[in-house]
Amino acid sequence: MSNFWTWFDAEARPKLGFRAQTFAKMFEYLDKLDRPVTIVETGCTRSDEHYNIGDNWGGDGCSTIIFDKYVSECGGTLNSVDINPEYTALCRGLVNGHTTITTQDSVEFLKGFKQTPDLLYLDSFDLNPHKPLASEIHHIKELEAILPFIAPGTLVAVDDSPTSISEIGDVKVSGKGALVARYALEVGADLRFAMYQIGWTGMHKRNEVDDEIIDSDESLKKIVLKARKYYEDGRNIDASNTYRKILFATNEPQSGTARVANGEACLFFARALLTNKKYGSALDWYTKALFSDPRAVDYRLEMATKVHRQIGNVKAAQHEARVATKIEPDNPNAWRVLGGIEHDLGNANNAIACYEKELALAPDDPDAILDMVSVLLDIPDYEKAEELLNRVLETDRKGEGYHGLGFIAHRTARHEEAIELLTKALEIGVTQPATVHWTRSLSYHAIGKYKEGWKDHDWRALEKTQRALSVPILRFVVPLWNGEPPPASIHVHAEAGAGDNLCCSRYIKLLVDRGYDVRYETYADMVSLMERSFPEVKIMPQSPDYPGTIGVRPFDYHAPAGWLPKVFETDIDTVPWFGPYLKPDPGLIAKYSEKLPRNGKKVGLCWSSGIREGLWIAEYGKRKSMHFDSLEPFKNLPFNFINLQVGPERKQMKDWVHDVLPEQPSWDDTAALVANLDLVICVDTAVAHLAGAMGKPVWVMCKKDAQSWHFLCERPGAPWNTASPWYPSARVFRQHRFNEPHFWDEVIEDVGSALKRHLDE
Repeated sequence: MSNFWTWFDAEARPKLGFRAQTFAKMFEYLDKLDRPVTIVETGCTRSDEHYNIGDNWGGDGCSTIIFDKYVSECGGTLNSVDINPEYTALCRGLVNGHTTITTQDSVEFLKGFKQTPDLLYLDSFDLNPHKPLASEIHHIKELEAILPFIAPGTLVAVDDSPTSISEIGDVKVSGKGALVARYALEVGADLRFAMYQIGWTGMHKRNEVDDEIIDSDESLKKIVLKARKYYEDGRNIDASNTYRKILFATNEPQSGTARVANGEACLFFARALLTNKKYGSALDWYTKALFSDPRAVDYRLEMATKVHRQIGNVKAAQHEARVATKIEPDNPNAWRVLGGIEHDLGNANNAIACYEKELALAPDDPDAILDMVSVLLDIPDYEKAEELLNRVLETDRKGEGYHGLGFIAHRTARHEEAIELLTKALEIGVTQPATVHWTRSLSYHAIGKYKEGWKDHDWRALEKTQRALSVPILRFVVPLWNGEPPPASIHVHAEAGAGDNLCCSRYIKLLVDRGYDVRYETYADMVSLMERSFPEVKIMPQSPDYPGTIGVRPFDYHAPAGWLPKVFETDIDTVPWFGPYLKPDPGLIAKYSEKLPRNGKKVGLCWSSGIREGLWIAEYGKRKSMHFDSLEPFKNLPFNFINLQVGPERKQMKDWVHDVLPEQPSWDDTAALVANLDLVICVDTAVAHLAGAMGKPVWVMCKKDAQSWHFLCERPGAPWNTASPWYPSARVFRQHRFNEPHFWDEVIEDVGSALKRHLDE
């Protein structure tokens, strides 16, 4: 028996896809019989235009091969029937002496089969999803033909029978098993599994319908317990049918028991619809559940987090969570949920107040402590966060404690310590290892250990807390490119911010030079810039249904832009540079030339990286940015200062700076303007990447710890302290002190002194 499971897990399970779990359930059921078994299969393994015989795992699951392997290893017989002589002839070459392959109409075969099967597997009539009735009728006829020999323990399974629960709570079995499922419901058969394949025992009952009479609170309690047991056992169709009985019996609930039962039934259907992301219908069911049982705090919190929060209706989620805290002020989970929602809304003080109440109710709960830490990290208040994380180290959640301490070390430029702490967290174990790997990658990159950082970078595919990290990796079903040789087509696609894509687009040339057919899906405002810079490459704007694929042609491999440095094994001293690679529009260069002063050196200025919403993301943007007034010392220097700033911060500009860009410039506009300048001075933002990629002298003003793989963190003697390995024309001016991110005076003084020297160059 163990030999079969070894083979199944290694060979069959990886190829079966969505059928793997239900095939496993069939064999687990047969194992419990502990004797040689009889398997009857209608429709044998076959070939088609895409598969060779015996390799049609995606088409029919190669069921004959799997069943034959089971009876060979575990004992028993397999009888398989198919009407196509070509398939049966080919299939006989794949099985051994325990299996009989018969060429015959399956219904006629089953009428003459005078044995009781332990497993009856129905899969003989190909399903046309647009006209399924013929297949449905054929398979109910098969069941009818062998029904006299179906025993109580016979497992009847049907392939190609996806199951769902509708918006009004009806169970729907479609595909081949639709009519078989209807029969099973009528006779009260016991559902064993229901996914893409469906299976029952108890088909022998023949109209022994389970018709409980619900005429009292006691009988109602019994059927509710029965429904719960079905749900807990994963028998969702049986649970659905039972909960529907409860709904009918409590349509106008009179007693408290009836109201609670009705609410629980509504909750079941809400959860069922959530599995298919039918949020609107799920919301209707949650609303009905709360109408019946308005004091059910768990229902209210579930609706807030799993519906309102998911669809972005955070204010409604906030309202429901607030009501929950009023109904049960001593419920720590209610305060936890409300705290998380206030955190989402950027209400730091409200979030802290909620988490304080949660901690007061559950002072030793590490999750409560970590909830408070989450908002303290975003304010940030690292001192108080460290104090709480040291308390977590005294619990069974030590890994989470080290994760938090490592995160703070990363944020405060103690990257070597961060790497040590985060490694310790991974060794102990954490609930979100991908998040830990991602943070560790940032610290590796900050100190120039690129190769180690790229390895941790790959974990973003499993990142659950920041969907923007995982979506690009998981977006396509075709494989990621990992250096496979040409000929091959590679679909490169944009991810992260504009600066990352301007930087990583250099790798497109390397792909083209190696002989790949390259396509690049970039942000819409970059299309013409990229078309001009890489004429050998098909450039397209990001798909309008991103992360969908409207307009994306088939390809062999895909590669998010940030994936390429890892595959090319980029290290701190091997960053590819083959000269300026982004090409501005000559016509626009001439246009902007006419708008600029004729005499004197022209210096572009950009002082803000853009401030986005969110507690930490807003703070992060502010730390990388300054107010225009900080540039006032440049005012009287003999240069023509030209505006490169866009967004709301552009309004801060004074009249000593020339402003010639349109209100919403494209990257073509900005590139053409940069081409006319002698120098660009900016903070760490996409303009720095554009200027660097064009080979234009660019002075980057940034924190001592830029916390990016482009400008890294200052370290004694490091070559990147005043330069960037990505852009030979870049010069870096850093703040003089760590962890004083809003202090720019010394940087401005340094740049001003350099500008005065620049006059003589």
